[in-house]
Amino acid sequence: MVCLAKYPSRTFDLNKNEYVDAVKEEYMLVERHEISNGDMFTINKRFHYDYDFTWDETMPWEILYKKEI
Repeated sequence: MVCLAKYPSRTFDLNKNEYVDAVKEEYMLVERHEISNGDMFTINKRFHYDYDFTWDETMPWEILYKKEI
């Protein structure tokens, strides 16, 4: 499934010379793989726990496309 993830991000602004909070948007490809002891999910060809920083309860991911096989 293809999702649009919105998550808070902190970046350094060189003009203001301080850290600025912003909301980042990124498209995520989520795939489910059947393994011997259940299901495993990958996001953008990486393990799901590599993207823990993007999950925020106040801004859930929006599902743009989902295909059932």
